[in-house]
Amino acid sequence: SYGGAIEMNCAAMAALVMWEHHIVIPAAKKLGTDLARIQNYGSYACRNVNHAKEGRLSQHATANAIDVGGFV
Repeated sequence: SYGGAIEMNCAAMAALVMWEHHIVIPAAKKLGTDLARIQNYGSYACRNVNHAKEGRLSQHATANAIDVGGFV
């Protein structure tokens, strides 16, 4: 669980799942615990980098990013 819905494009979602299964879960097991949830602070959001009024689009604007807040 990511603590709520996440919106990402297919390539980003595939990378997220691979990261979770190949990095995060094994790291939790090495620490002697199970992963219950990955907290997220958001994924898709049509905005510029750093919420600037002008400038380039953030990777969040193309559904290509997620902000991970922590692990439970």
